[in-house]
Amino acid sequence: MIRTFLYFSALVGVVGSVGLGNGVEQFSHSRTIQVPAGKERLVSLPLDPSLLSKVDRHWEDLRLFDTATNHEVPYIVRTPVRTKTTEVTTSLDNKVVSFRKLGENEIQIVCELEKDQKPATSLTVSTPLSDFEREIRVEVSQTGSQWDLLVDEAIIFDYRQFADVRKTSVSLPENTGRFYRVTINRAMERSEKRFLEISRMSGHSGEQDREEHKSIKTRAFRIDRIHFHRTVEKLVSDVYIKNRYPVDGLVVDESDESGDTILEWKSHRVSVSGFELSIGERNFRREVKVYGRQNDEFGWRLLKQKEIFHYELEDFKKQDLAVSFGENRMVQYRLVIANRGAQALDVNGLVAVGPAYEMVWLVAPEANYAVYTGATDLETFHDARFIHALIREGFPIDSAGWGGGVEENLAYEKAPTPLFDQSYILWGSIVLAVGILIFVLFQTARKIEEMPPES
Repeated sequence: MIRTFLYFSALVGVVGSVGLGNGVEQFSHSRTIQVPAGKERLVSLPLDPSLLSKVDRHWEDLRLFDTATNHEVPYIVRTPVRTKTTEVTTSLDNKVVSFRKLGENEIQIVCELEKDQKPATSLTVSTPLSDFEREIRVEVSQTGSQWDLLVDEAIIFDYRQFADVRKTSVSLPENTGRFYRVTINRAMERSEKRFLEISRMSGHSGEQDREEHKSIKTRAFRIDRIHFHRTVEKLVSDVYIKNRYPVDGLVVDESDESGDTILEWKSHRVSVSGFELSIGERNFRREVKVYGRQNDEFGWRLLKQKEIFHYELEDFKKQDLAVSFGENRMVQYRLVIANRGAQALDVNGLVAVGPAYEMVWLVAPEANYAVYTGATDLETFHDARFIHALIREGFPIDSAGWGGGVEENLAYEKAPTPLFDQSYILWGSIVLAVGILIFVLFQTARKIEEMPPES
């Protein structure tokens, strides 16, 4: 009996180890991939709705294979990001090295940036004057002796006499200088003003004396200071890229009982984290509830409740027609707009918004790849943490492409019926082994009881 029990225990161990590893014949659908030829490298591939609609909602059956060897390939799925930057302008410390007058009507100023300052990308002429227009020439030097032209005939102006328009800054091209020579024309400006003086002569009725006068005024172009600036792009944050899916097959209905507007859409399990409505009316406010469900067997689950609005009058406009919620991969969604006795809104369209996803893996030379999906009872996949490590090290990621659409896998073999399913065999073997163990223990106990007592 004990020997029989050991045999069945061994059988349980064998059954539990059957089927380790996954083959392409387990998957119902596949899609080929085109990868860049050459050396071993990291590549990424966007996952589109046509593929995601076939993938299990928990991503468990999305597998990557090297079709030449029929072996699974480690990969990761991530949401790509777009780097968001902003321009930051800082002032550069500088001092005036020289100032001189050139000819009759030009001035030249040489400025030196403080040590360890990076080159300037713009300068601003600070002046208290108004109603002027001047040309500026800017030259640059690393030592202050040999000069290279940066900007010629740049215009600074103030047209306050006609409008509130003023520009006193000049953009500079990329340079490596430390010394900047600024030349400004029309340093002395002469303005001529004419006026007519009319006087009546005494004793002569109706006779007038006319005299024309002219005044000439000279105005110097005063400069308080020349400021130098450097503008650079600064990383603000990484923004996750989102996909926008125009909703096809949208069903719009007005409930007879409550007067609410109901919109329903079958999403085919794409990743959705919100909706954007397009509504023809304006000057309204409505409450919206968003529901989702996995299939017809389960009821609707409330995902979000909020108010949408659109206000507009003359130049004023303010609206919020977006509804955001946590990411879901529901099969069907329902939006209920509560009209509460008001006229139903004219819904022109609906756009679903959700995070984009991409696969990243390490491509081997001469390998051919395909994605497979549509399987159950898969083994746990390999460790792919090395891919995260390579990305953190800054290795570049090239782009791969799809070789075609999603197709049925011709090598697909359906899983066996439950009668011969491996899990049933495993549990049956366990029950049988436990039964044999109980029987052996019972027989042993009886034999111990039948043994004659020691004298």
